[in-house]
Amino acid sequence: MKYSVGIVTYVKRFEKFFKPLILEIKKQRPEIEIIVCVNGEHKEKFNENYRQDILNFLSELDNSFVCMHPQFRSLSKLWNTCLINATNDNMLLLNDDVRLDTGFFDELETHINNSSCDYFKINDSWSHTFLNRKLVGELHWFDERLLGVGGEDNDFEWRFFNKFKYAFPSKKIKNIFNFESKESVLTNQRKTHANYSQFNTEFINLKYRPKKNGQMHGLWFSAEQVMDTPNMNPCESFFWANKENK
Repeated sequence: MKYSVGIVTYVKRFEKFFKPLILEIKKQRPEIEIIVCVNGEHKEKFNENYRQDILNFLSELDNSFVCMHPQFRSLSKLWNTCLINATNDNMLLLNDDVRLDTGFFDELETHINNSSCDYFKINDSWSHTFLNRKLVGELHWFDERLLGVGGEDNDFEWRFFNKFKYAFPSKKIKNIFNFESKESVLTNQRKTHANYSQFNTEFINLKYRPKKNGQMHGLWFSAEQVMDTPNMNPCESFFWANKENK
């Protein structure tokens, strides 16, 4: 199965986390396609030195592509962008503060090849997730009305459970480690629990409401959805169906 790698990143993690991660990916899989979404910061001018450094760094690596966002955009938006811009339907979506050790891709591909499922969290975490974009599109993508960071995984898992009646799967895979960096991307934004958006929390509380008797939905509490999720990218399925007919 062919797949791409998608990574969302920003200025504060460039040297410490992002560069070592990219170099390790290319060491283990030199030809793999990498889609990088670079986020700006809220109410701040984009760092010109960073812009030049990350473009220069990635330009030296084959099959590596960059989407630049001069102003801060949501994690949902950037995840969707990674999936849309890839040439493959399947993607390994990684946080930028992840470490991959030798043998990770061998084990990942063993799991993929031995399973009929082409979507799963790795080690119960959305910091490293394998996705099929047609599945994501079927569920109307990650909700871009979550304008910050936080809750996009819970929201997606709830909608997945509601449609398919089973929890979004997870697989145990060795040789991957999430540093859970404390450098917050939410510069000049209202925050809750240090690294998550207060705006997202407020929006989730509008979109869902708790219910007394219900089943757990992946990472989340028993709830019912009271606000629909519109299709965030309604023309993508048309592109998939017709791109070879141009």
